[in-house]
Order: sequence, then C-alpha cells, then structure tokens
Amino acid sequence: MKGLILAAGKGSRMKPLTEYLPKPLLPIANKPMILYHIEKLEKLGVDEIYVVVNHNKEPLEKALDGRVKFLQQKEMKGTGDAVLIAKGVMDDDFIVVFGDTYFTDDLSSFRNLEECTIAAYRVQDVSRFGSLVLENGRVKSILEKSGKGEGLIFAGIAFFNPDVFDKLERVELSPRGEIELTDVLLGCKVIELKGSWMDVGYPWSLLEANELELKRRSKSLESKIEGKVEEGAIIKGYVEIGEGTVVRSGSYIEGPVVIGKNCDVGPNCYIRPYTSLGNNVRVGNACEVKNSIVMDGTKIPHQNYVGDSVIGRNCNLGAGTKIANLRFDKQTVKVNVKGKKVDTGRKKLGVIMGDNVQTGINVSIYPGVKIGSDSWIAPGTLVYEDLEKGSYLRVEQKSLKKRCN
Repeated sequence: MKGLILAAGKGSRMKPLTEYLPKPLLPIANKPMILYHIEKLEKLGVDEIYVVVNHNKEPLEKALDGRVKFLQQKEMKGTGDAVLIAKGVMDDDFIVVFGDTYFTDDLSSFRNLEECTIAAYRVQDVSRFGSLVLENGRVKSILEKSGKGEGLIFAGIAFFNPDVFDKLERVELSPRGEIELTDVLLGCKVIELKGSWMDVGYPWSLLEANELELKRRSKSLESKIEGKVEEGAIIKGYVEIGEGTVVRSGSYIEGPVVIGKNCDVGPNCYIRPYTSLGNNVRVGNACEVKNSIVMDGTKIPHQNYVGDSVIGRNCNLGAGTKIANLRFDKQTVKVNVKGKKVDTGRKKLGVIMGDNVQTGINVSIYPGVKIGSDSWIAPGTLVYEDLEKGSYLRVEQKSLKKRCN
C-alpha cells in the first residue's frame, strides 16, 4: 500500500508564520506537522509515501531528506485534483491524508481494507466543516457547511482503490472551479476516530495542537532530560530537554514542556505548561513563557513575558518586551485573517510573530496582533495593530516645550 499526503496549500491563513516556512513544516511540540503523518503511515506499513506540493517543494525536500517522494499540483484546483495528480503513480490501494490536520489516533484501523473507507470525527459544531449523513455505516450524503450542532465530519483520511481516479475524472467542477474529493465519498465505509482531531487552519490552531500533543506525551511517555540541569533548577511534570541545552539555577519548568537542542534557559525564569521551545532558543533572567510555541533561534533574554503566543524563527525580544494575552473586557480575542476579523474563540491569545522580528526595550504588544517577518519595533512602542512583513514601527515623536513659570 502507498500513501499520499496533500500539502499543496499556500497557508495564507497562517501568515505571518508561513512567510518563509511552508505550512507542513510548522512545528507541533517541536516536530514538523507533516512528520506526524509520515510516521503514522510508516507505522501502518506503507512502503512509499508521496507528498503533493505546489510552491513549497524545495524546503520540504531539504527537511524530509529523501524520506518521501513529491508530486506537484501546478494549479490549485481542489483536493480531488490533488489526488488525481497521483494517477499512474498510485497503481494499487493507497491511503490519503490531508496534511493540515492533527490527530492522535494511529491508522491501524486502515489495515487490510478492500474498499473505499474514510475516517470521521465527531465535533460539537459541524458548521465549519459540513456533516456526514450515514446509512448502515456508509456515507449517504454530505451536508456542506449547513446547520450547526454536533455531528460527524470527514477527518481528511481515506483509503482508495485505483478506480477512484475514474470517478474523479467524472466529477463536475464546484462553483469555485475545483474538483472536490468529497464528491467521490458517497457509499464509502466510515471509521469513527475516538482520539483527538483538529484542523490546523489558523495560527492559534498550532497552540491547540501543541497542547493536545503535549498532553498525549505526558500521559504515555516519561520525561527525557538529555541536556544539563544545574543545581537549583526545578523540573516538574513531563519535560523533554534536548542535547546541549543548559537549564540554569533558579529556573522553574512546569510541564508538560518540550525544549529543543542547544538552548540556554535561565537563570531565574519560569517556563509554564504547554510551552515548546525550539532549538537554539534563549530564555533569560526574569522571563516567563506560558503556553507558547517559540521556534528555532529566537531569543527571549531579559524581563520578558510571552503568553499564549506563536513566535517564529530567529526573533529577538528587547529587554522588558511584554506580550498581552487577555483583553480588558475578557471577551474572546479576534484576529485579522485575509482582511476579515475572525473570532478565535480563545479568551487568551498573545502575538503571532513571523521570522526575524526584533523588538526594542519596553515594547508592549496587544492581544491577537500579527507581526510580519523582518519587522523592527522601536523601544517603548505600543503595538496595537498588525504589522506587514518588513515593517519598521517607532513611537511618534512629539516636540517638547520648556515649561514657563
């Protein structure tokens, strides 16, 4: 059996995190999202794995280092078209996995199948996804994003025979001009997933997936300390610490937490639960990091607070930079996505920061702000609106007049 991972999306809703890094390589608990799918397929016994890409082939090739093969979807014409590209390559039974999902179930239930079978997951609100209507354990119909409430949705995992390509070639284009994979799912058997599942469609979705993965590890694995922990540092709960990392005296790490290789943590800092620090990350004196993803090479060195945030690679926070993660009115945080305000459903959400961002001392950042890659923010600045890639933001200079008696 072969495997096909659909990863051609441009990740525009994930910006600024995807301005340099392809969406499939965004980290969940310090592991690229696509690796979770590859490992599950390998464990299932899949002998050849293909990844459908569009514009992001080169960084994926470098990151995956010959572990998979690639197919290119030149035009973005839908998930059905992405599968159809594999015609001739998938000459036997194969399994399809959508690359922008996270799920904790293994794929053992997809072993030894003979006919079209899909995975479904029960959600509390089907309005974002569309719901499956079943009859005798098979798909009778799919209600596309109509209605609300609990129901089953297609989880982006499907087992097909090669005859699916003939069906896809007969599918009529959708109103948006795409070939939809869901149009060939009628009559397929359904397997309901019992673990956790989510669509990683927005930047804050990474935080939710990160939390789910760290919870999973804390329940099934033991802590793994490969770096150096100085006397006087406190480690509680499930914690991973990579090779070459130093945790200095006075640091307090409360798991579940994952810390990568060659990091420098402390002294006297607080790393709170559901935090992932990538490789070569610095968290220094009097800093607190809570429920956040901090990617490779970023420095949080002096008197900083980072809460419920996703921070890209090679950023540097000036001393005293503070990231607010809670609105005064305690309402859910809303974020601009492709020109529209989207309610995250989260009462706590900090900054979404791209790569290579630098902040000066005493910078303050409002909840839900997005800061584009390569941006510089001058000392003392209050950031309350999104910044485009390459921005330079400074405090408005006002003339000072000498006081007259």
